[in-house]
Amino acid sequence: MIFKTRTGLIGLSLAALLVVTGPALVGVLAEDGAGVVCYEDAEIFIELNATDEDVGIQVFLDGEPWRKVKCFNPNRRRIFSTWAKSVVKTQGFSEFFFESGEPSFEEVPLDEFLARFPEGVYQFEGRTTDYVEIVGEAMLTHVLPAGPVIVSPVSENEEPPVVDPADFVIEWEPVTETYDGSGEVEIVSYELIVEQDEPSRSLKVLLPATRTSFHVPEDFFEQRGALHKFEVIAKEESGNQTITEGEFVTAE
Repeated sequence: MIFKTRTGLIGLSLAALLVVTGPALVGVLAEDGAGVVCYEDAEIFIELNATDEDVGIQVFLDGEPWRKVKCFNPNRRRIFSTWAKSVVKTQGFSEFFFESGEPSFEEVPLDEFLARFPEGVYQFEGRTTDYVEIVGEAMLTHVLPAGPVIVSPVSENEEPPVVDPADFVIEWEPVTETYDGSGEVEIVSYELIVEQDEPSRSLKVLLPATRTSFHVPEDFFEQRGALHKFEVIAKEESGNQTITEGEFVTAE
């Protein structure tokens, strides 16, 4: 093993980050001139799936090569620590991303999940490969957007709707309130992901908050009569995001 992780999160899993989008969440600590450097980016946010009714936490760090890091919640309780070993210790991390397990609301009610991750500033403290202290901080809020309501495609029965790949538009209603309906929410962007299983391919598009539809290019569909899945993700200004899932079949 060339790195180790200790965590207080739910079913933590590590993954390679391919794309990071959305608003910066960071109040990065300023250098104090005493041998301390700052992460270029530090984010912590909640991802809620309105279709599957589950929820998890995600963290992203980016900065000059570093060999270990600890994260503390607003109560100064350490919730995870990670450090490199062997050749990775020499090389260092520059980007790091993880998402926690995503328990269903039946397993962990939303209120209980939010109590595990209180609102406030989360602090990151680590050491670079040169043994210089590296620090950062990110704000976590409990402002969760409602899931986008899909306008098209929709099915009149339990079967996935059949669509014309030559003229196919995914459309949804604008998200204006929180998941629990208690207040308004400021959406900064939407993300659309369309996935085809066989052959495997995916389309990912980031759209401004003013856009609530997207024409999927016909060239994306390599196989007619195939089942496709899609996600519309509403991203709130603090970084929290809520997913609505759907599916469709392309006409022969």
